[in-house]
Amino acid sequence: MLPVQIPDVLAGGRWWPRDEIDATARGWRVTIREALDDAPRPVAAAIPSSPEGVALFVAATSIPAPVMLLPPDARAWRRDPPIPPGTTVVLPPSLVHLAPAARRLGLSPCLLADRPRGVSAPPFTLLQSPGMVLFTSGTTGLPRPVYRG
Repeated sequence: MLPVQIPDVLAGGRWWPRDEIDATARGWRVTIREALDDAPRPVAAAIPSSPEGVALFVAATSIPAPVMLLPPDARAWRRDPPIPPGTTVVLPPSLVHLAPAARRLGLSPCLLADRPRGVSAPPFTLLQSPGMVLFTSGTTGLPRPVYRG
């Protein structure tokens, strides 16, 4: 599989350069791997619709662990079946205020730094995880988790 070239992202009337998103994603990938102790256990990530969300998606899907993509609203995290207790939930800087809600649900918050430390790492290869958990739209009730390999 070829390494991914992260694109420039237009958001908030400004172009976010790929180098900035790439550097953020590399730093966050290190933090996520440390939070998981390099064990291939599932990880959840609250993904905002922003350049920060792009960096988090790239970081989370480049590790060899199943990834649960969560909306940036903790009320939607109450699921049936529930997210397994103790699951690491990764929160970017704009969503660190959700850490108390994550703890109330029995999850283990991993708070990402606003400016991650500089990291020299190999290029990203997306979708290294064995699969992702996505959620249905919820048009007929609560959104249901769906695993996609």
